[in-house]
Amino acid sequence: MEVKISNIIKAIGEPVKMTRCGNESTGCMAKTRCKTHDLWHGLEKTIYLYFESISIDDICNKNLKELEIK
Repeated sequence: MEVKISNIIKAIGEPVKMTRCGNESTGCMAKTRCKTHDLWHGLEKTIYLYFESISIDDICNKNLKELEIK
C-alpha cells in the first residue's frame, strides 16, 4: 500500500494554508479576504496536488517527480 504525503497531512490535521484572511488568531486583522486571496488559494491547491502525487516510498527512494502544470 502506498502512503501518499497528502494522506499524512490529512491524518495529522495540518492543512496547507497560504492565506490567513479574516482570521485574527493567525495575526490577520482584516475582516474580509485580501485582494490576492484567490491567488494564494490556487497555490494551496497546487501544493496539495503535488503532495497527492508523492508517496513515502518516493521520498525514501529519492524518486520525486515534478508536478505537471497545465
